[in-house]
Amino acid sequence: MLARSPPSIPSRPSQRPLAGHDDNEDAAESFAELLRLDGHEVEAAKSPADALQRIKPFSPDVTLIDIGLPRDEWLRTAATFAIASTLSKMRFLAVTGYGRTEDRNRTRQAGFDDHLVKPVSLPALTRALVRNDPGYKR
Repeated sequence: MLARSPPSIPSRPSQRPLAGHDDNEDAAESFAELLRLDGHEVEAAKSPADALQRIKPFSPDVTLIDIGLPRDEWLRTAATFAIASTLSKMRFLAVTGYGRTEDRNRTRQAGFDDHLVKPVSLPALTRALVRNDPGYKR
């Protein structure tokens, strides 16, 4: 009897629209350029207000949000995105310097689908994008 092959897990995410938001403009643009080089269409923003203004017309599949800002602005921004009916299928990935269990719990409670700890390597980012790809079967 032949053994069944394990389900195929893609090694890279499908190319699709992504949004990246970071209060450090250089970091946001560098991260966005890295994703563009991997074939994704990317919109970058440097503040929650800028993100809210750009994200709805762009309608990305995945939004990566640096949540290390004071007053939990990004957590509230993500919650606002998640509530918007036109964005209900969007996946949210937290990108942060905070990696404790309680930090991960906070992002999950705020509606994030994944939690990446800085500095994020390209392989870790790729795995997260694959995990959050609508075509990926968990």
